[in-house]
Amino acid sequence: MAEAILLPSSGGTNKRKITFSFEGGKSQTYNIPDTDEFRKGRKYTYNVILKNGGPAITPSYGPIENPLIDGAMPNMIYVQHLADGSYLKAANPVRNYSLYYDTQYKLAYWVAYPLNNYYVGNQKRTDKWQFDPAINRQYQPNLSSSWVGENWDRGHQIPSADRTKDSILNVSTFYYSNMTAQHTFLNTRVWAKLENKVRAWATASDCDTMYVVTGAMITTQSDLTIEYVTDKFGSKSAKPKYFYKVLAKRKNDTYTTIGFRFDNKEYSNNTNYMNYTKTVKELEDETGFTFFPSLNGNIKDKIDVSKWK
Repeated sequence: MAEAILLPSSGGTNKRKITFSFEGGKSQTYNIPDTDEFRKGRKYTYNVILKNGGPAITPSYGPIENPLIDGAMPNMIYVQHLADGSYLKAANPVRNYSLYYDTQYKLAYWVAYPLNNYYVGNQKRTDKWQFDPAINRQYQPNLSSSWVGENWDRGHQIPSADRTKDSILNVSTFYYSNMTAQHTFLNTRVWAKLENKVRAWATASDCDTMYVVTGAMITTQSDLTIEYVTDKFGSKSAKPKYFYKVLAKRKNDTYTTIGFRFDNKEYSNNTNYMNYTKTVKELEDETGFTFFPSLNGNIKDKIDVSKWK
C-alpha cells in the first residue's frame, strides 16, 4: 500500500496521473480521469492491479458506512478504531467503528460502523468508562460520571450492546468520544427501542450486514445557537440539538436504506420509532453530510417500509 499527498498545481489535467516504477527501469502509468474531482480535506483510495497490459483501477470511498468528509476543519479529527482494540494500522485489520470528532465542542458529529453477527455475542456490558486513547485528553470531557445537572445521560452513539463479541470491542464503546449529552427520557425510551430494533434487523436472515451511522448535531438550519453541558471538573461540551441514525441494509448486492431523527428532549410513552423516519437524502440535506457515498441516490431518497418490519 502506498499513500501520497496531492499538492495544488496549475499544470492542467496532463499532470493528473499516477506512475508506478519498478526495478529494471520499467514503469506503468495511470491517467486520472478528468471527472475525478479532488477536494480539500478528503481522502481518496484507489485499488490498483498492475498487469502486463497496464494497470486496471477501481475507485473506492473506503468503508461503505463512512460519510464523506468535505472540507478540512482544523478542529476536526477522524479516528478509526479496529476490532483488536487498536486505532493504528494493523496487519489484518477488522474495523470496529469510525468517528468524526470536534475537539472544540468535544463530541462526535457521527459514529459509523458495520453491524452483523460477527460483532454480537455473550459479552456483558463492561462499563469501563475511559478516555479515547486516539484523542488527546484535553479535547474530551471527563465522563467518569455523567454531566452535571439532571436528565442528561452519557448517551452512546455506538451502543454497548452492538459490540458484545468480546471485552475489547465492548470496552471501546465506553470511550468518552463516543458519548454525548442525551436527554434521559430520549435515551431510555424511544431511542433504546430503536437501538434494539437495529440489532434485530442486522442479525435477521434478510440482512448480511447493516451499515450504521449515528450522529449528533449541535445546531439546526434555523437555530445556530450552541448550548453547553458541563462535566464534573467544569469542562464544557456542546449539547446536541438533535440525533439522527441512518441505516443501509445489505443482502447479497441489494441495499435498502432508512433514516431517523429525534430532537434532544423528553419523549414520554411514545416508543414507536417509525413515527420519526426520514429518508437518508433528507438527513443529508439537513446535516450536510453525504451518507453511504458509494450508493446511488435513488436508493437513499425513498423508504420501503415493507423492508423494515
